This record gives sequence, C-alpha cells and structure tokens, in this order.
Amino acid sequence: MSNDARLRLAFLLLVLIALAAYAVLQRPWESDGEEVVAASSSACSVGASPIPRTISLSQLARLRSEISSQAVFGADLDSYEEGFVGTAAAFSDAEPTMQPMGTSDEGVPAAYEYRWWTPSGHDVGADVWVFDDSGSAKDFLTQASSPRCRQAATAAAARFPDGGRNVEWRNPFGAMQQDLFFARGPRVYRIVVVAPRANEESMPLRREGFKLANVLGGNLLRSKSGATESVALN
Repeated sequence: MSNDARLRLAFLLLVLIALAAYAVLQRPWESDGEEVVAASSSACSVGASPIPRTISLSQLARLRSEISSQAVFGADLDSYEEGFVGTAAAFSDAEPTMQPMGTSDEGVPAAYEYRWWTPSGHDVGADVWVFDDSGSAKDFLTQASSPRCRQAATAAAARFPDGGRNVEWRNPFGAMQQDLFFARGPRVYRIVVVAPRANEESMPLRREGFKLANVLGGNLLRSKSGATESVALN
C-alpha cells in the first residue's frame, strides 16, 4: 500500500470516528437520563387500544378548534387534509376520513386530525383523541408512543412539553417521521413532522423535526391563553 493510500485510509477512519462521536453527543430525541429504545416491526402485535368516546357535532367543532392552525401555528394555514382518525393511525399514519359523519345522528368519535404543508416544505399533522377518562388516555399514550410495531423506530421522553414522548420511525411511505405524543386529562395529542428529504436518515433533519414538533406541541398547550410561540415557516 502506498503512502498516499495509507493517508487516505487514516483520514477516512478519522471522519468515521468523528461522525460516530457526533451522533452519540447530538441525539436530539433523547432526554436527560433516559436511554433511547430501538425496535423493529417484526413479530409485532399491538394490544387492544382504548376506544375514543362519542361526542356531538357541537362538541366536535370545539375539539377541532383545539388542533386548528391557529392553535398549532398561531396563524391561519389551509389544511390539505382533515377528518376522523382511529387509534391505529398512530402506528399506520393512515389518512383521515370524513366517513364517520354518516353516523352523526348517534354522535361521532372524538378523534380528529389536520394535515398541513408549511411554506418551508414540512408536512405537519395534529391529532387529538378523547377517551372516557385520564386512565384510558394514559394507557393509549403508553401504547402509541412505544417504538414497537414501527420500522426503524426510537422513542424517549421529550424535553418539552412536560410528559411528552418523542417517537421517530420510518412511516409506510418510506419517510423518517418525528412524532410528539402527550396527554392532558382524557385527551391524547400528537404532532407529526415529516421534513423535506425525510427519506434521508440525517441527524440535522432529526433535530429539526423534533424541535418543530415539540414547539408546536407547546403551542397547543398555550393556545387557550393566546401565548403561542412564533414558528418560522419559510
């Protein structure tokens, strides 16, 4: 092996070591004192989830306002998709549907989702599920924020909001997705962020995705007081 080849090999090894050290030190999804858990979807089964309660159409209107663009972004942003979602959507990222409106005489499920494209090209979603009690909500939060039954998944406590859980996984469309789950009383909320070029397993994209999801989740909690945090969308 020539001296030039040895130098190139040594330089490559140094780069690989530096990248590995950077990945260890800069894991944005990991909270202090908690280890990230990784899982695959092989031989995986999800237990029975609590069922969202049934609500009236007037209650649905109030529920939708909790995850509106004003509540999430502090600004008006047209959604490209919205509708009812089941609890399985937390694992499948299934699209929302308006189909349950056909049973509106008996009430509708208290589970709704909005999806937006931001000017920066991020695909952002907000979900809310309402259960009969806080215990059922906590059970669903534990199940939905687990890395199980997802491809290339990691999960850890979010730095904020309090009690939040960050989950990263490869969704069925092949994109790396960053989620924030948190519960307040009988409600469980999820913020979904899929960044541009999210098919790349990029450390900066992960950090950006979790930061955005957590800020938007904090906005949901502060929206009733009108103290939403401004988010750069350009």
